[in-house]
Amino acid sequence: MNYFVYNNTTVKKIFDFPLFDQGKYSKYHHVITMILTILIIIMFSKLNNLYWFIRYTRIKSVRRKYYRYVAAEKKRLIESGVDEEELRLLCRYLSNLKNEQAGDRLEAYRKTLKTCRSSSVT
Repeated sequence: MNYFVYNNTTVKKIFDFPLFDQGKYSKYHHVITMILTILIIIMFSKLNNLYWFIRYTRIKSVRRKYYRYVAAEKKRLIESGVDEEELRLLCRYLSNLKNEQAGDRLEAYRKTLKTCRSSSVT
């Protein structure tokens, strides 16, 4: 089984539940997808905060400090089972919110993840 750790609590990955293996529960798929989205937002909120400090800090030593925090957070997320490519695209977008291409690529990648997950579920 795949597990991820959030706030010192071990949580089973949502897509490992037997609920997805049974076709009779397909009507609950949108609820489970919404729960997964909320978990992703919670997991990435610390990164959002750290990149905000990086974007608005002028002092180089403080920026380096926050980049070290980001590296530690990325390492923790990868070890907990977050998709590495999604994390890379998210960090690229968070480093410069004006970069529309980065945001578009992140959304496109998330859409492909949704289609892959939904096709593996059914």
